[in-house]
Amino acid sequence: MEFKVMSRKDAIDFSYKKPDKECVIISIADATGFPAKIAENEYIKAVLFIFFDDVDGKSVYAMTAEEARIIADFALKAQERVPLLIVQCEAGISRSAGVCAALMKYFDGDDIPIFGNPYYKPNMHCYRMVLNALNDRDEASQKG
Repeated sequence: MEFKVMSRKDAIDFSYKKPDKECVIISIADATGFPAKIAENEYIKAVLFIFFDDVDGKSVYAMTAEEARIIADFALKAQERVPLLIVQCEAGISRSAGVCAALMKYFDGDDIPIFGNPYYKPNMHCYRMVLNALNDRDEASQKG
């Protein structure tokens, strides 16, 4: 699966163009914000709208374990359906980079495209929460 990080503006613009492949989008907005106005089309197979702030785990508006599980489940289902997963947040630098890096680490074993790029400043709380949720899903499926 291919992964891309985008800003809100880039994801909205992308959704109004004809993508070259089918995709799904994880759209992250601020906890008290509004969802991105992503256009529905035949190439965007699903959009997960989720809300949390770009903060560490001590804030009331930080990503929760439940939100990380929702993202993990969405990504696991997407893996079987589409070749491209886009993660989008307001600026496309921190929350989306943290989530995307965790997905890349889990699915491809390589998060260097995010951590090695000076443009991104991955939110480490998001990274750890999503990676833990994915690993928890693995452990649960092995037990069960």
